[in-house]
Amino acid sequence: MENNMIYKIFAFIICFSLIFTGCRKEYEKHYSKGLNLKKKKDISSLKNSITEFDKAVDIAVLALNQKQETLVALGIRLIELKMYLEGAKYIEEALSIFPENPTALYYLGLGYANYGEIILNFDEKIKYFNLAENSFLRGIKIGGDQGNFYKSLAILYGFKKNDLKKGLEYINGALSISPNDVKSLFVKANILYQLKLYTESKQIY
Repeated sequence: MENNMIYKIFAFIICFSLIFTGCRKEYEKHYSKGLNLKKKKDISSLKNSITEFDKAVDIAVLALNQKQETLVALGIRLIELKMYLEGAKYIEEALSIFPENPTALYYLGLGYANYGEIILNFDEKIKYFNLAENSFLRGIKIGGDQGNFYKSLAILYGFKKNDLKKGLEYINGALSISPNDVKSLFVKANILYQLKLYTESKQIY
């Protein structure tokens, strides 16, 4: 199953490379034509030069958007395969192109949180938990799926950073947005149980 996923990832990269190569050829064609027209310096040629540069810009923007989406998709696939840091690397690159991508921020936080959970060095663990927290907070700031980000922060604090009160604060934030979200209710019940608030926990179950 894992090998099948890896093959799909490589196929995805190859397909993108072919598309990007085609875009680059079109970009270079319009860019070169624009330069040649610009050199003529007459009014008609200069106007036509601008038109060619506009076409080149449109292709460049399209290619950049496609690259960003592909980087995110690749990062998510790698994180799903538990290749957390490699996946995070691609998502960070995507965010350097478009910083306000809530899906990218969510999975970046997820990758860092999961990596922090499996490493043994305490300082490194805290480092990656903090990176995860920063990603989730950025997601909230840009107006992503706030309920999901609050829930992720609650899980991070309640079950990974062992700050149950902070986890409860965040899960209450998630439930204020989606009161009937089953996973959020389950998270809250677990946090309340760990806080020894057994009656309140049982009421949720």
